[in-house]
Amino acid sequence: MAEDTTYRACRNTNPTSSFAHLRQAEKADALIRLAMSEEVSATGLSRQQFCEVMSNFAGRTISVHMLNSWLAPNRERCFFPAAYIEAFCQAAHSEKLKLLILGERLRSLLEFGEKGAAVLARNRRIRACKEVCGVSLA
Repeated sequence: MAEDTTYRACRNTNPTSSFAHLRQAEKADALIRLAMSEEVSATGLSRQQFCEVMSNFAGRTISVHMLNSWLAPNRERCFFPAAYIEAFCQAAHSEKLKLLILGERLRSLLEFGEKGAAVLARNRRIRACKEVCGVSLA
């Protein structure tokens, strides 16, 4: 009889690495809550006003109680729903939460792509200027 692969994976798991993963998740949760809290404060809106704006973008009612639960550092069982990330960022006029959630590797890829796009745009502007001025591109 074939051994269950799930059991084998669990059995071979190093318990210290599992705890490290949990600590990393707790750290990420704390960073997300802190970033969201800072973003709400930075808008200058009251939490009630922020929830109203966010509700308009989400198409669902977001209560102050819900927002407070998502922002409170000690509410470990209340996680911010990923479905509301866009509505939160729109209400906050910021992409900070999206960038935080991307993770370091994807943020560096995004940054690389943005730099590449900036270089291409600069080159297009230079070419356009040279064409207008009648300078040979060859």
